[in-house]
Amino acid sequence: MIAAVVTHIKPGTIDSMQAPPPDQGSRPVTSNQVYTHPRLPEILQRHLEHAERKPVARHNREAFSTLLRHLDATPRPLVIDSFCGTGQSTALLAARHPGHLVVGIDRSASRLARHAGGEGGNYLLLRAECEPLWRQLVEAGMGAAHHYLLYPNPWPKAGHLQRRVHGHPGFAWLL
Repeated sequence: MIAAVVTHIKPGTIDSMQAPPPDQGSRPVTSNQVYTHPRLPEILQRHLEHAERKPVARHNREAFSTLLRHLDATPRPLVIDSFCGTGQSTALLAARHPGHLVVGIDRSASRLARHAGGEGGNYLLLRAECEPLWRQLVEAGMGAAHHYLLYPNPWPKAGHLQRRVHGHPGFAWLL
């Protein structure tokens, strides 16, 4: 299943992407992990064989209801900006996708409160965990026209594998 996702990347796409200018407040990321985590295939296989049974928290259900209300009010294709932080990327993506509802998702109320632009006509910021929202989208039979994961890895240590997207039980919902 993972290989199917990788084959959709056009040759040279990653090499030709330019990194944004460094943020004044950013700092270098250091990690004790140089190569692919040795347990990643085992963990992914376990997650694919055994569905996540953790109940969706109330704040994540409420965020999903808010998303559905916005789509019901103005039906349009969906763009997701997972781990959007302050929502700056969401606002930029909304300008790039004017005919879509662009939804920025982040679990930090503090980061979302630092959003400088208010909410635009075609974007929405939700305080929620991304994986449960992905789960609810899958369970509702909904997809996205585009899905962005622009946030850098906040869990660089090898022991944090299951906190990362690719080591989390919700990775299958992302696919």
